[in-house]
Amino acid sequence: MSGDGLSLTGNAVTNSGGGMYLSGPATATIAASALDGNAAGSGGALTSYDATLYLSGSSVSTNTSNNGWGAGLLLSNTEGVVTSSTVSGNSGPSHGGGIFCNGGSIEFLSNSIERNSATLGGGGAFTNGSTATFSGNVVSGNHASGSAGGLYILNSAPTVAFSTISTNTAAQSGGGMWVYGGSPVIEDNAVSGNSAGWSGGGIRFTNDTSATANTALA
Repeated sequence: MSGDGLSLTGNAVTNSGGGMYLSGPATATIAASALDGNAAGSGGALTSYDATLYLSGSSVSTNTSNNGWGAGLLLSNTEGVVTSSTVSGNSGPSHGGGIFCNGGSIEFLSNSIERNSATLGGGGAFTNGSTATFSGNVVSGNHASGSAGGLYILNSAPTVAFSTISTNTAAQSGGGMWVYGGSPVIEDNAVSGNSAGWSGGGIRFTNDTSATANTALA
């Protein structure tokens, strides 16, 4: 399906995909659209399973997940590109306030991922077993009541590059980023002004992580 200028706002569902649900082998191309103010058990704005998503120039804001992952976007084994979009003000009780990415190799390019929150971890975004690419994004002002205010990388091998990761907070560890296992490539980022209650105000690496890192910490 293809949609330009869609308004998916104020929708609610008990299970998953408050605004939209994609199931493979579906391909969705969405541009200049608003996916705002939706609610679901998980995937407050959009859920994608085994599908392909191209999302550009759109808003994913003020969505909620009531008992599961991905208050904004829940992407499981999803391919495609999310670019030049704003993911902001989404909140949920689990992981991935803005984005939850499980498996797949989707690309996140030049997005604003800001002021999202998650109770357990990954206020901005959470990846699990994924080879996603995060490049040229601004990840700022996100919060986790657990760990990883900005990005939570769990047993994954993503590339995080040319991004600004700033003023994120975590009550426990990894204010800007928590890398737990996996083999990510983290290069040419500016990580500044983040804070954590326990350890790793900027970045915390743990659990046999094998990372390639070349990033400025301030």
